[in-house]
Amino acid sequence: HDDDDHDDHDDGLSDEQKTKEIVDEFQWAWNAYKKYAWGHDDVKPLSKSYEDNYGMALTMVDSMDTMALMGLTKEYDECVEWIKDNLKFDHQKDINLFETTIRVLGGLLGAHTLRPSPALLEKAIELGDAMLFAFDTPTGVPHGTLDLKDQKGHNPSWTSEHSTVAEVGSIQMEFRLLSKTTGNPVYREKVAKPTHWLKEALNERGLFTQFISPITGRLRPGVITLGARVDSVYEYFLKLWVMEGGRDAESRRLWEASIQKILSELTLRSNATGLTFVAEKNGHTLLGKMDHLVCFLPGVMALDYTFRRETKKKILKNNDHSDQTNDEDDNKLTPVNFPNEDDDHHDDHDDD
Repeated sequence: HDDDDHDDHDDGLSDEQKTKEIVDEFQWAWNAYKKYAWGHDDVKPLSKSYEDNYGMALTMVDSMDTMALMGLTKEYDECVEWIKDNLKFDHQKDINLFETTIRVLGGLLGAHTLRPSPALLEKAIELGDAMLFAFDTPTGVPHGTLDLKDQKGHNPSWTSEHSTVAEVGSIQMEFRLLSKTTGNPVYREKVAKPTHWLKEALNERGLFTQFISPITGRLRPGVITLGARVDSVYEYFLKLWVMEGGRDAESRRLWEASIQKILSELTLRSNATGLTFVAEKNGHTLLGKMDHLVCFLPGVMALDYTFRRETKKKILKNNDHSDQTNDEDDNKLTPVNFPNEDDDHHDDHDDD
């Protein structure tokens, strides 16, 4: 791709022209994958070769929902044909439950949702079934590393045989959607068990440390963080509530309890910039550092706000646009507020 093709020249372009350029860029990248790595996980652009860490055509499966949104039916159908005949889940070893769930199971279900394909749904069912053994632990908290060939799960020795909080708490949407799509409740039931233990941990500690035992269901003591090995569990609490159209009261309670604790206990203001950031906590000591992964939080809070706003609009519309919601309903739909900059816990703080 010549550098000249990437000049900043979109000023004055219409939305249709910008959309075409975005689709063109996607197709350029896709053609490179198709030429040098078709059917493999990733293309290696410098050597023009490929690599396979999962053996699940990750790039292909990951890209299909984007193709559906862009209207690239030819490319989409080519992927469906390859997946139908070639994608198998019987030989992979040492793959990550979380990554496989969000990228492959989620990719298949997302693509099928946008452009239904019996072949994609069949493969999603195959994969969901192939991973169920991960939950065969005393608590139902799954192991994080899976051997699909021998149907065995384990956790790395460096975790002291613990599972990662983010990983066991960020697979619920995909497994629930598989149950909803197929009518088979087993997938939803499997992910309900780790959710139970995460709820127990929140009740006990308020916020999460990084690791949870599949044997006892208890958190391992450590730093409280919204960064690595924790981050997306909070995101999924909110998105499960949204995904169920506001009907999942448990996920809503878990999200609201978590975000209030985060904002009241972990937010600090930088003395260098005056900006608010989310710290970590070791025991009773706040650590003036913010993992880059925590940057998901403003977006999730924005989703919280917009979902509540749209839900309230629907309630008012259903009441003939009259303000007939009672005070209790109104309070339930009030977005989570960010702490005031003048609150005591926002004292200037030395940050990394």
